[in-house]
Formats: sequence, C-alpha cells, structure tokens
Amino acid sequence: LNEDDGVGAKWHKIFYQEVGDIKCGEVMIAVTVVEEDGDADFDSDEEGGGDTDVSNVASPAPSSSADRDDEWRQKMSPKKDSKVGTVEVIALGCRSLKPVSSLQGLYRPFVSCRIEDSAPQCTSPSQRPRPAFCNFSETLIFKDVILPEDENEAPYVDIKAFDKGSVMGKSLLATGSFWLGNSAYYRELRNKRNLTLARSSRSRSQNGAGAEPEKDIWSNEEYDVDEQVHRELDWVNQAPYMKGRTVLMNEMPAKPVFSVVKLYRGKKMAVKSETQKYELEEVGKFHLFVRVIVEGSTELDFRTKRIMDAMRDKQKFRVRLYALEATDLTAKDGKTSDPFLRVKLANSQQDTDKHMKTLTPEFYQRFDLTCKIPGDSMLHLEVWDWDKFGSNDLIGTAVIDLESRWFSNHWHDNEVKPIEHVSLMHPSSSQSQGLLQMWLDMAPLKSENSIPKWDITPPPPADFEVRLVVWKAEGIPAGDHFSDQSDLFVKVRLGASDWKSTDVHYFAKKGKGSWNYRIKFPLCLRQGGRVVGGGEGASYLKVQMWDQDLLSSDCLAETSMDLSDAFKTAFNTRDLGMEYSVFGKSSKQLKQAAARKKMQGEESEWVVKKKKDDDASAEASIGGEISETTSLLSNQKEESQKGISAKGKKRRSKKKPKSIMEQMRGALGLTAPENSGWIYFGKTDLKTGKVESQGKLLVSVEILPSELVDRRKNGDGRDEPNSFPLLPPPEGQ
Repeated sequence: LNEDDGVGAKWHKIFYQEVGDIKCGEVMIAVTVVEEDGDADFDSDEEGGGDTDVSNVASPAPSSSADRDDEWRQKMSPKKDSKVGTVEVIALGCRSLKPVSSLQGLYRPFVSCRIEDSAPQCTSPSQRPRPAFCNFSETLIFKDVILPEDENEAPYVDIKAFDKGSVMGKSLLATGSFWLGNSAYYRELRNKRNLTLARSSRSRSQNGAGAEPEKDIWSNEEYDVDEQVHRELDWVNQAPYMKGRTVLMNEMPAKPVFSVVKLYRGKKMAVKSETQKYELEEVGKFHLFVRVIVEGSTELDFRTKRIMDAMRDKQKFRVRLYALEATDLTAKDGKTSDPFLRVKLANSQQDTDKHMKTLTPEFYQRFDLTCKIPGDSMLHLEVWDWDKFGSNDLIGTAVIDLESRWFSNHWHDNEVKPIEHVSLMHPSSSQSQGLLQMWLDMAPLKSENSIPKWDITPPPPADFEVRLVVWKAEGIPAGDHFSDQSDLFVKVRLGASDWKSTDVHYFAKKGKGSWNYRIKFPLCLRQGGRVVGGGEGASYLKVQMWDQDLLSSDCLAETSMDLSDAFKTAFNTRDLGMEYSVFGKSSKQLKQAAARKKMQGEESEWVVKKKKDDDASAEASIGGEISETTSLLSNQKEESQKGISAKGKKRRSKKKPKSIMEQMRGALGLTAPENSGWIYFGKTDLKTGKVESQGKLLVSVEILPSELVDRRKNGDGRDEPNSFPLLPPPEGQ
C-alpha cells in the first residue's frame, strides 16, 4: 500500500439481489491486507488434500491493532482535508422530456435537486416554450457542503424531474445525478496536482543522465511528396465555400460551458431473459451549470460569464444547414435505396428531393431554419427510403443539440465551421446506418447577415475517355499443359460496362504474349471523381487472361484495379488540357497540374487588371486626355504578360526529346513504354492460404478530358489513326 495514495478507496456498483436487475447505486470500499499478530498456519494438511484454513485472516483484526484501525478510519474519513463551501446549481431547463405515458402527456415539469443530507430544492414548474423543452433559468443554492480534497469522495447532486399535473398532483418522470468531481473546482485541483507531478518528473529527468527530449507526436515532417502535391492540387481546385474549411471524419464534439445530465426511468423489458429483466430508458436531458464556491476560489472568466448571461436571455436564431451528401447507407430495397433527407427543427420540417437507386445520394442543399435558444433547439436529421407503395422506411437519424453548440467556447473558436461526418443511427440497431456530410452556421436572427449564404451547387459532370493499352504478358500458366502453349487474349471491363477483348496471340509459348492493343471506354465523372450512373464497383477496371479454344475458352487468371483516386485527379485537372496517366510519375503530373493551375490564375488575374486599365484608358480618350502614366502602366502589363508566356515556354522547353535509338528500342519492345506498368495476377491456395503468382500484364492507362479526346483522336486496337501512342505490330504474332 502506497502511503501517498491513502487506502485506495474506489466506488463500486451495487445491484438488487435478483439476477438481471438494473443498477441501484454505488458504494465506496477500501480493501487492505494486514499482517496478523502471531503465527498463522497457511500450509495444507500433511497429506496435501485439504483446503487452506484462512479463518484467522478473514476474522477482524485483534484488539492489539486498534491504534492502526483508528489511523485507517481517519484516512478514510471524508472530512479529512475537506473544505466547506457553497454549491450553486443554475437550472437551465429540460430537453426532450418524455411523459410517463403517451395518454398522460406533460403539463408543467419541474426539477428537484439535493446534495447528500441537505433539504431538497425545487425549481418553479414551467411549460415554456413547451413542456418537453421547458426553461427554468433559476439558481438553487446549497450552503455548508463538505468538499473532500479527494475527488473520489466528492458528493453527488441527486436530480429528480417531476410533472405537476392539473388533477393528479405531481408524478415522478425521471432521475439522474451530477458528480461534483466533474465541476470546475475539482478540475482545478486536478490540474494543480498534475502540474506538481509534472514539475517533479521534469526535475527528476533533468537530474538524470542522457534523458531524451520528448517528440512532438503532432509533427509530421516526413510525408510522401505525392501526398503534398495532392493537397496542393486539391486546394487550388476547392470550391469557394471550402477555402479555410476543415473536414472532420466524425461529428464535431459539443463542449458547452454548462453540464448535461441524462435523465432515466426504469422499466421492465418487453422480452425478458435469464440475465436481464429490467432496463434504463433515457427519457430526457437536464441542462445545468454547477459552480462550487470556497474561500479563495477563482471567478469565472469573462467569456464564460458572457455565455452564462446569454443563457438567461432567450432569443431567436438563424440556423443554416448545408447538407452535402450521404455515404455507406444501409440498403432498404434489396441492394439499394431511394433516399431523401428530412430536416426537423422546432415545429418546422423540410425534405430534399428523392434520389433513386443509390446508397451515396448527393443532396447539396442549404436549409434556412429558425429556433429559440435556450429552448427547443434539437436539430433532427433523418434519411428515409422512399417507397412508391406503402410507407417510407427510416434508414437512420441523427440529433444535434444546437444549444450545446452555441453555448460553447469550442464552437466560437472555429470562425469557419468544419464539415462534419455525422453517424446515422436506427432505433433497432447499435451500428451506424451511414454517414451524412454537412456543416452548420448559426447566429442570432438580428445579426444573421454575419453568416454568409454559400452556393454549394456542385460543378456539372464532365465527359472523359479511359484509354487502355495492353502491351504484353509474362508468366501466364499454359492453357495446354501438353504443348505448353496457349492462344492468349485479354478481356477488360470498366465498372458495369460491356467486356472488350484484344486480338488473339496464337501459339504463345512459355506464358508470354504480345498484343499492343488499344481499348477505350467512355466515362462521365462528377465532383469527387465519382462515376455518373455507376453503382458499387464503378471505378474498378477488371482484367482477365483467356485461352481461346474451338468449343469454349478458358479463363487462366484475373485481377482488378481501383481507379477511384485516378478519377478524382482527372476530374480536378479537367480544365488544364492534360491527360492523367495511372502509371506515370504522379508527383510529376500533379506538380505540372498545380503549375498550370497557378499559371491560369496569374493569367486570369492579369486579364482582369488589363481590362480595368483598358476601360480607364478608354474613359481618358473620351475626355481628350491620355496621361503618360496610363500608357506606361499598359506597357508594363504587356511586358508582364510576355514574361508569363515566356515562363510557360521555358517550362515546356525543358522536356528533352527521345533519341532515335530510344524510339527504336521502344518500338521493338526492348524497353517498357512510357507511363506503363505491370499488373499482377494471383490465386490463393485454399489449403495453405498463400497467394500463388499467375503471371503479369504490362498495360498503360490514361484518362483524357473530352477536350483532349477530340484533339488526340486514335482508333481501337491498332486501327488508324494509330497515334497517341503509336502501336507497332506485336512481337511473335
């Protein structure tokens, strides 16, 4: 036992004796092993078959240790090292309060609070703005409260919610509790202890030899160059509303200055089991602010005081919800759904249009809503599956407490509110039913102009063409094991499109084949590189190797490639007049794209300034005077534009042309073509679980925007125009 830690007292849950009953309370227990006076025989009997006699150990300590008992009791006494203070409970109100039964309803709820043996204090009954979201804004004061230094011994504020009816008197609605160990007073004590421990630890480490400096876990100086350029390219292609806006992969945490206590009501389970007969049902929340005041306690900071003052003053708010899209929705109609979003706040309800046969609907809609804070400010986000016949099916729902967000320093620290991924839950499951991507802005109605109205209309879809060149294969298992030969051809498919094939390499030996064959797929992409009209697997390129036979062909190997990242990059660079090669050096391509984007911005900025200067010159000409300054400025702009053009020419001239020998070696297949790469076939052995190689295929994959497709026309296979690139006759066919 460490003397500094006292006797190690801890809180333990206690239950009713009947199996399956819900938690009834907690008891603090300290367990200590003491050494008995005198000898105790812990040995088994001589034959080794008996149990150990521990009766002496389990018996109370003898009278000779009474002094030690008194010492332990003093350590365990909650009054040791305690202070006496005042506890203020500012009762703000109840939220989402449920009646005992739907027939009874709610009338005028109120809350009763009590700390240990003190007399209970109650708020006034309230039904404003409505009983389920009643506001109190009253302060309950408890004096002469014993506050132990050990936070584990801190008392609880017992809370009971009642409903004062017109006929039946008052009825108990729910109960809850707030632990004073979570108050600012005890947080400050913890911070002081942690600071003391940190200083002591730092002092010991400084006295030690060779202590290593702490590493900043948030710094990440080593990162992939491609990732850095991706971030740069994403930034320059961002929509205006994304500038400076971060993206959270979960819901933004609400950290209000007040506390939220969940209110529960026990009930018997509809379907009982051997291990559980009762359950706790959450029937509401109680918002309160608890302040512990002792001699020398610190005052509230100015920011918290201002928020607390605002909590007593109810006012109307403008809430702007930007619903972007939902992902990973649960299918309700077989393998798909027809989802739409329903938004509910206070007494208002709005729906988006329905999106047919998709699990990733793109809403991109702004909702302008109003509510009163403090008050009924629970924002309900519900995603439903539309049904032509019968009722709609709920996919998932999320609830956001706007009051908790507004009365939070954390919320106001983020001037530009982040995009959140909110989990959609269903009452019948504990698993997420999908994610909703959205963000919120809100402000008092009288100052709603302080929050901008963003246009979140996504850019229109764009047409592309995927150009695949199948060059050669190696290591393919033979279709005819007797002759070790195959009649090889390749089949490819993009998403759910039709299969397309190369020509056949007859009598291919030693698993080697050659085709030099071009296959093209039309493609339409929308924001984020998503395939228009494509479902699951729309971005996958499936590749199969076949052996042709007279009666039926045999599939020798297959694999697939996920082109989703390539599609995203191709969409982001669609206006730059360049193709994206899947097997090219991505960092080089992305740097080139970022440079072109930057150059476009410089040129467009120059055009705007040039137009303004031209307009100014025209006005001066109409007046009969042209100043020398205006002419000089125009010449400077022209020189600036020449400089930009020269920079572009200089960049383009850096590319070194290939020598004739390099071109000949490439045409003869002695070197891998530019921007090509190997894809590998494999098969898993069911007995060993190991992946066995089934050969590899050399391919090139390029994604061209429609503008470039028209300028770089070529034919299928090796048909004319045979260009971009030139495909020579295959070797060995």
